[in-house]
Amino acid sequence: MPNQASKRILICKEDRIKAVFLNQKGKSYSEIGNELNRSKLFIKTIIDRYNKTKSYDDRPRSGRPRISTEKDERQLVRLVKKNRTSPSHILAHNWKLSNGKKASDSLVRRRLLEKKLEWKYAVRKPRISKAQKKARKSFCLNVKSWSKANWRQIMFSDEMNIELPSMDLQRQEKPFIFQQDNAPCHRAKLVKDWFQEQNIQVLAWPSNTSDLNYIETLWSWLDKEKAKQEPR
Repeated sequence: MPNQASKRILICKEDRIKAVFLNQKGKSYSEIGNELNRSKLFIKTIIDRYNKTKSYDDRPRSGRPRISTEKDERQLVRLVKKNRTSPSHILAHNWKLSNGKKASDSLVRRRLLEKKLEWKYAVRKPRISKAQKKARKSFCLNVKSWSKANWRQIMFSDEMNIELPSMDLQRQEKPFIFQQDNAPCHRAKLVKDWFQEQNIQVLAWPSNTSDLNYIETLWSWLDKEKAKQEPR
């Protein structure tokens, strides 16, 4: 069955202006229709619309009806908040529209953007190689029997810089072993030579083992403790 919209009769703006002008000159709908090759009813519709809107332009069209209701969209938001890692095709499958229609993946994404809920791709973390696993295991076995005194000698490092008054004194009075990760800048020959010149022992640290560095979880606590001593 042909689409009803395809049967719509179009008329250019110039013909509308001409039809209104001829009507104002006193010509009948039939006479105008004969001149423009249009039906009498069609000319009457053009004139009536002009008299009502005082415009020769088309009226704004509503477009395609919205497939989802406000209630449907609230349900979608609840689905997302229940599991924020669900992909759009899973959400589309679980989203039940009140009109019984099936939602598409793109519809799900559009509605979520309207609700300020953006989707993001999870960053792929590098996998640990067999050699790195072996190095991690070897390191853990070596330090497994360390006492608290051994661990107190380790000076852990990371990107954040929090300087405490007692640290310089500690460096001067007590021997320590410096820990750092295997970032390229830390493995540079210039850096290694400097540690050797300063007689600073560096802990052999395996690659991709930031999870073993407990300073990662202590930065927040250390920052708060320092703020108590030296309020900003």
